[in-house]
Amino acid sequence: MTNQERPVHETLKKYFGEEWISRKMSKIRIDGYTNTSSINLAGMDLHPVIKAILFTQMKLARLKHEGVPNFPIGSAETFQKLLHENLTILEDELDFEDTQRRLRDKNEFSKIDYEIAIAAGYKRMGVEINFIPRLAGVRTGEFEIINPDGSQVIIECKKKDMTLLAQQKITSWWEEFQHLTIA
Repeated sequence: MTNQERPVHETLKKYFGEEWISRKMSKIRIDGYTNTSSINLAGMDLHPVIKAILFTQMKLARLKHEGVPNFPIGSAETFQKLLHENLTILEDELDFEDTQRRLRDKNEFSKIDYEIAIAAGYKRMGVEINFIPRLAGVRTGEFEIINPDGSQVIIECKKKDMTLLAQQKITSWWEEFQHLTIA
């Protein structure tokens, strides 16, 4: 089986660790509709991957309870699939220990997720990339791309949330409302 054929949950286990996922999930009791409500979960400060796994599990439980045979793909499943695809595309180039540490860290997750997405985009276009190792926690650039003519370009990925406070409130309200309608 190639990396691309590996199921999404296997990639998540590989990069986050089954024990880490189980420990994070065990802090939230999941048993359908009684103890976990979508609105409560929307307000919790959960790691993005744990939140996605949890919402997928809740959706599966609800659909099973309702006898719905088809599983509609939503944002939680799309998020997990895209992370899986990006990680498997870059698997040979990534420093596994550093990547795993940063993926597990809720404060680092959005940064490394962005870096991986940008690098995977270059790789999808057939561009050769090499990640730059961190030396004593410091590095200049995330990775370098090697052009067909042999020239190298260092890529530094920066992501900043530029939303205004009013936009953040609307987004927060929409997330809570969306979870009410999904649950």
